[in-house]
Amino acid sequence: MALSEVAETEASRPTGLTVLAVMNFIFGASAVMSGISSLLMLPFWDSFNGVVEGAMNQEGAPEFSKKILAFTSAALTKEAVIVGGILSLITGPLLLISGAGYLRQQKIKGRRIGNIYAIIALIGVGFGYIFWNLGMLNLVELIYPAFTLVLLNSVFKNDFVN
Repeated sequence: MALSEVAETEASRPTGLTVLAVMNFIFGASAVMSGISSLLMLPFWDSFNGVVEGAMNQEGAPEFSKKILAFTSAALTKEAVIVGGILSLITGPLLLISGAGYLRQQKIKGRRIGNIYAIIALIGVGFGYIFWNLGMLNLVELIYPAFTLVLLNSVFKNDFVN
């Protein structure tokens, strides 16, 4: 007798779907925290830019750090932080809900919400590339939603039985 028996009518959950659920919980919690911190940072935006400009103009500062600060201040505009924060507050809960749906193999909370997350995240990546030219930074954010979209609609398509 096995430690954990599965009823004949109940489908067993694939390990890959469990891994995807755990990744959703990690990325979802990170997205929510990132969104909250981004929006909480907005009242201090002007003082932050003053510190960055002061560091860039400081004599004796390494050239490499000046280049990083210049890139950061050019790419991370106030509008980008607002859009990114709001997008994180939308996609984070979607990741958490769909992760729970993956574990329960639910069609609505799992597959459908997972697809909605992936589409919204891919649109966000497109905005980041088009409006703020984030390039390689957005490439990293493109991988997981695209991976999720492909897996939910091919490999795990028939595993959502509830």
